Amino acid sequence: MPRSIATVTLLLGASLAACGSGPEAEARSAAWRALVDAELAFAERAAQKGVSAAFLEYLDEDGIVFEPGAVSGREWHARMQSPVGAVLAWRPRLAAVASSGDLGFTTGPWSYRPGAAAEPSAFGDYVSVWRQRAGTWRVALDIGIAHEPPGADLVGSGERAAVLRLGPPPEPGSDAAAVGVRDAEQTLQGRLAAGQPVTEMLDPAVRVFRDRARPDSGRAAFDVLPRPAAVLSWTTQGAAESRAGDLGYTYGIFGADAGDASDEIKGNFLRIWTRDEEGDWIVALDLLNLHPPAPIARR
Repeated sequence: MPRSIATVTLLLGASLAACGSGPEAEARSAAWRALVDAELAFAERAAQKGVSAAFLEYLDEDGIVFEPGAVSGREWHARMQSPVGAVLAWRPRLAAVASSGDLGFTTGPWSYRPGAAAEPSAFGDYVSVWRQRAGTWRVALDIGIAHEPPGADLVGSGERAAVLRLGPPPEPGSDAAAVGVRDAEQTLQGRLAAGQPVTEMLDPAVRVFRDRARPDSGRAAFDVLPRPAAVLSWTTQGAAESRAGDLGYTYGIFGADAGDASDEIKGNFLRIWTRDEEGDWIVALDLLNLHPPAPIARR
């Protein structure tokens, strides 16, 4: 069961020092704290009222979930009923907010119990993209992966969320500022399809999320799919970036095979983008999940 918002929020304070000092940094820290508090309240609401009720409360009007492909989250959850007694718990482990305060994301572990007194039967990690409008954070996109137990039920352990440092916004009018996150996605897809190196387009500490595997980090961890499968097609379904241009995301579907129709693999992708020191877009988080989903419960 998630810890109370008040308890966990106290543990977040030390992370805010990473946001820096000064009026702009203070505003960003406040936005970051508000985002993490919204995620914690979202999780607590799910524990109290059920998952679908919580999603209907926290999803943006055009928020997207993946069941298994991208669908309207509000329409999907309006048709769903959470199993009586089941508990889906989660908490943020990492969060970031754009310097303009209008876009952010959270990620962390989730666990599923078929009953309140039962042991967890499924585990994974989620990524939620959030938008702030009129001072309120709402979920724009929610996706996740499922994997084997991490060795312990970490949800609710009290570990504080960490701040992901973003690269600086591009200079207004610069060549970098003219390149949108959708353009960066197209360049990345072209390099992947051609078998060209993409290292320079990855953050050195890029977070790598793959269905049926625990999250990893670092450029060496990045791979499209376990070999010998090769991605044959990418279709970008959506993209957005912050007003400041220092945080963005792209999502869509991919298809892959290993030369045999029986080995066809397809699924969803989500990429979180930020800027490097030169102002170019780089991937901070890369997630692939599969159709059909991994054969365990998914947030």
